Amino acid sequence: AAHADAEFTPSESNLAGRRAALRAEMEGATELVGALAEALATIEVKLDDVEDAEPPEPSQIVVRTEEGVVRSLLLAARGGNRRGWAAALQALRDNELLPAKEEPEEGEEAPQEVQLDSLLSFCKQQLLSLLQTEYERVRGANQEEEERLRAEAEEAAA
Repeated sequence: AAHADAEFTPSESNLAGRRAALRAEMEGATELVGALAEALATIEVKLDDVEDAEPPEPSQIVVRTEEGVVRSLLLAARGGNRRGWAAALQALRDNELLPAKEEPEEGEEAPQEVQLDSLLSFCKQQLLSLLQTEYERVRGANQEEEERLRAEAEEAAA
């Protein structure tokens, strides 16, 4: 590496370093969007039983927690809300939809997490399109299931 630096003036070497860092940041952003796409695609309708439900009340309800997380991601990305974004990513990790942050080995630096600003700089359209599509899919599936449960309960009451 010392030999390579000798070929460049200090400003050129600095530029090469910044370019490499920028490339790494772009790759990280692209990888995170891919990981989000995979994670969000696994979200399915979840139901909870309702105790002592009497028709025409459904005996189950749709759990909309993950729908709310996807909505939070979408709103945070649209608004550039770093805290909201970080909280929604953590909620995905807590729900085991995204892997937990890797702990660094002793003596190593923790890997830098891709920041929302980087995602919006490099992948904004792709990110927003993904989040909008997945939010609509999850919300639609939840609504369909609620309507099915309501219709079943009304039918049982009739």
